[in-house]
Amino acid sequence: MTVILRHLFTGIMTQQPDHTPMKTTIDHNRSEILIKIELDELQSANSRQQLAEQYVDLSARIDQLVESTGVNIEFGSLPFNIDVFVAGTRLEEEATFRLLAEDEQNAEKLAQFITNVNRWCQQHEAELWQEDDSQQGEFAAYVLCMKDEKYIPLYREQLALSDMDHEVYQFEHIESIVNQHGLTKAVLGLLAERIGAACGQHGTEQLDEFRQPMFELFRQQPAMQEWFLSSASESFYRASEGYQLWFEAIRVIASHIEDEQQREQWLGQQQQRAEQQFGNSIDWTEY
Repeated sequence: MTVILRHLFTGIMTQQPDHTPMKTTIDHNRSEILIKIELDELQSANSRQQLAEQYVDLSARIDQLVESTGVNIEFGSLPFNIDVFVAGTRLEEEATFRLLAEDEQNAEKLAQFITNVNRWCQQHEAELWQEDDSQQGEFAAYVLCMKDEKYIPLYREQLALSDMDHEVYQFEHIESIVNQHGLTKAVLGLLAERIGAACGQHGTEQLDEFRQPMFELFRQQPAMQEWFLSSASESFYRASEGYQLWFEAIRVIASHIEDEQQREQWLGQQQQRAEQQFGNSIDWTEY
């Protein structure tokens, strides 16, 4: 493997040669880090393992790369673009991750990559972007969730850390995950996050699509409703800490209670909870 660090404005280049057929070039300008990974092929188990390991390594060294390149994290956002080229052709993100996820060990490496990205975002209270319209790790998390619902908690965490006011692919990805696995407990947790911290532009609209199937499930399994409501409200309370609580979002969550009397009772409990936690910092406006 060859790793090249190229400083666009200084012309300095460092190189560490190896004997594996993969080359990684790291360029940058003042506000973004641009990583190019080149391979001769991606059909062999060895090449796929190398690529998965490179994703883990790069995501574990974000701070180091920021420091060595002198890139500024502006407005809580860092473009950290990783492009993969095979025999000179750029692979789409989803296609790359699907190839890697075919092998269980590589899938676990992708999970570690996402964990590293999430951890960095939490520690820096910042967002990491792959492209202008996609956040780093979102496609990998989506692909893993389609493979196995055990990865859904990782995607929930990724969504909660994302700028969902500028969402692009998440609506389609979440819908695909629901269709793939059905309304399991893990999927309900994803929908709870979607209507909570990750509501963004289209969360309410998306949950409306699943309202009737959710009602049917909750009639048969009331404990699932209780768990959904608790998960969704906790997600929103957690995201609102340090800010004024917008109580209308709690009313939207409550709309997923079919029985009117039960809905009002739950809302009363949430009003008390909100007052205890947020005091006077609550917007009670109804829409």
